[in-house]
Amino acid sequence: MNISVRLFSWVVATIHLALGSLAVADSPRASAEARQWADEVHDAAGVRGGFVVHIGDIGEKTAALRTCDRFCVQGLASSDDCLRAARDAIRAMDCYGPVTVACCDDKRLPYIAELVNLVVVDGADSVPDEAEIRRVLAPNGVALIRSGEGWKRIVKPWPATL
Repeated sequence: MNISVRLFSWVVATIHLALGSLAVADSPRASAEARQWADEVHDAAGVRGGFVVHIGDIGEKTAALRTCDRFCVQGLASSDDCLRAARDAIRAMDCYGPVTVACCDDKRLPYIAELVNLVVVDGADSVPDEAEIRRVLAPNGVALIRSGEGWKRIVKPWPATL
């Protein structure tokens, strides 16, 4: 990847994070159950900030993944109905902006390479393949894929050339 594409990706991610930090800290948040789930995800991932993508049971859990101003979160819906329901839930918690949702098919994630710091797949009917998840992960980015009661953890290594 050439330097201008990487620079552009970095600028876009920085702006996204900066705008996300403008959200009201005391806005209504997710239920205790959703917050506990998000804490479990963050403990398993070990990611301290950045761009988080949630695939699966989006809505309240997606909003809960924004545990602090260092995270911007986007949920990916598999249908228009799911998208509308998730947007309504996130708006009701007054955190739409630093938390957003978009429609996506299950084959290709709608991001440039090496943009996402954390991918969480939980409750999804279909999951993008591991190569596609690795494509969007930033170096040292983490993917957590629900596997039974636990998580399958994938870490994209830091390239030797950087």
